[in-house]
Amino acid sequence: DGSISQQSVSRIDDDTINVVSFLFEFILEDLAIPTPIRALLARLQLPMLKVAITDKSFFAQKNHSARRLLNSLAKISTGWQHKGEAEDTLFNVIESIVNTVLSDFEDDISIFDALNEQLDHFVAQQEQTRTGAEKRLSQASEGQEKLVASQQHVDSTINQLLTQYSPVPTAALTLINEDWRKVLNLRLLQKGKDSTEWKHAIALMEKLLWSVSPKTDNDERKELIAIIPKLLKSLRSSLSGASFNQNKITKYFKDLQACHIQCLNGKKLAESELQDI
Repeated sequence: DGSISQQSVSRIDDDTINVVSFLFEFILEDLAIPTPIRALLARLQLPMLKVAITDKSFFAQKNHSARRLLNSLAKISTGWQHKGEAEDTLFNVIESIVNTVLSDFEDDISIFDALNEQLDHFVAQQEQTRTGAEKRLSQASEGQEKLVASQQHVDSTINQLLTQYSPVPTAALTLINEDWRKVLNLRLLQKGKDSTEWKHAIALMEKLLWSVSPKTDNDERKELIAIIPKLLKSLRSSLSGASFNQNKITKYFKDLQACHIQCLNGKKLAESELQDI
């Protein structure tokens, strides 16, 4: 009515103001929270003071929606590396929540429930994204370790067989090192070392190495004549994929044919065509 009234702050309200002030001092002095986000949280001091004065359960209830929102904002900000970029998702979410409180809060405490739900949803999404990224990284790491282990096992197996049949014709050695190694890696990764496919691939390589060693015995020559068609067919079938250069494969088989002819004749290959393992 135009008259002036003298109003004093009650002792309880005065204590409330002091406690809220201490609360924000504690938050704003926490160096683990990035400075830009501390500046945002500082803007919530007056709205939180208003809640504490009008709702006496603010301090009595640990899970009071306004207290929970403030605690959650401080917690998720701790240790955050603020880059000052427009796409800084956390900063944008906190800024949006603070602006909503400043512009929309009058006396309806339920606004804090809605903002808590919004923040919880954001945190859950971030956790899901982080978990997915960690899982992909773990799978990639496990895949790399598995690949390295597979290559080592293949190398060991190849070296063992090559040593057993040394010296080895260059034609067979080149085919094994450049292309059959890929077949073995693929079989081992896909099927495992106890699989029929892996054992068959090893048996084919061993049969190939046997086939290009000189045959001085008539029985061995007959056996070689019998197995060559099936051996070459099996090799070509395994090397027929798109990842193999078919022009190179054709050349390998021509060189193998020359080796087989000499083996059938009981002749030794020239030293220049052999490699010691």
